[in-house]
Amino acid sequence: HEHFPAVQGEKITNIIKDVAISENLVLFDLENIENNGIKAPSNIGELQCVVRNSQNESEGGSLAVFCTKSNPFVTVQNMSGGKKLSAECHITSTVTSVTSVGNRFLIVGGSDASLSVWKVSFKKRNTGILNRVIHGSNEGGDEEFEIKQVCSSCFHTAEIASIGGCYENGLVVSLDKRNILIFETLFDQRFINFADLSSKEMLEDGEGFYDKTQIFVYKSGTVAVVQRKRVLFFDSHGKLIYIWKLDSIKGSFGVKKYYDIDTREMLIVGYKEGDASQICIFDITLFRTADTIKTKLVFDHFCPINKIRKIILSNKDGFSTIDFGYAIKTNISPDE
Repeated sequence: HEHFPAVQGEKITNIIKDVAISENLVLFDLENIENNGIKAPSNIGELQCVVRNSQNESEGGSLAVFCTKSNPFVTVQNMSGGKKLSAECHITSTVTSVTSVGNRFLIVGGSDASLSVWKVSFKKRNTGILNRVIHGSNEGGDEEFEIKQVCSSCFHTAEIASIGGCYENGLVVSLDKRNILIFETLFDQRFINFADLSSKEMLEDGEGFYDKTQIFVYKSGTVAVVQRKRVLFFDSHGKLIYIWKLDSIKGSFGVKKYYDIDTREMLIVGYKEGDASQICIFDITLFRTADTIKTKLVFDHFCPINKIRKIILSNKDGFSTIDFGYAIKTNISPDE
């Protein structure tokens, strides 16, 4: 992570799983320098999620998943091998939301209120002499990945707006445009519970549906639903357990899930404070702020690196990292 690619004047607009994308749709893989400089077409929508082959690096690589929210499919940019584009996850309505779970599944939400689960399988690459014999060139080879539908459900009654999930506990949580949050299982899509975010207990300062709501599902089963001015925390059965108000955090521009070296789970929020950018680390285990990192740096986007207590920052000058290990150790576990 210490040898980042040069942005060459590109303005970064998002970082997901160590994959950054610029305003001109140029992709930068911060884990693999060989996958940099790929320019995505302008008609495939926004980057929604990334799937990495974490099981075996010799098979396949990294997939960047895009969605226009107006087509009945998602577009997958293979960042490795032949670096080809392909249309995947075809459904009978418009794809309105998509997320990756555990680098093994894509979960797709549709305008018809359906939710479908797609398994992502990586294949061994054909390279060198073998590839030339089979394909007549060094390029292309196997498609290197395969995406097949596993199951689907339709517990919602309105268009799907946001999805979160966790492979380890098999929990999927989704929000529709009627502000209904559905809890269900990943592998057989059994209904667990629902929550009405428009209810008096959860309604956000008189506001209704928030189309930029983010959902993070943690291994512990805790679910964080990030809205404009607060974060609602639920347990795995759909019970509201805590509300974190973001009144003191102005100009939030990024929220990320983070797993620490041990079992601690955190939510990291980046926001503007005067002329600089700040980072708030919220401990999900204790439901309190662990620390607020005040920097003199100005950055637009960030991405935490799980289990090594570092955060990647991006600005017009490129990428850099900051270490927040001192904050975790001092504020959460002084006995370490």
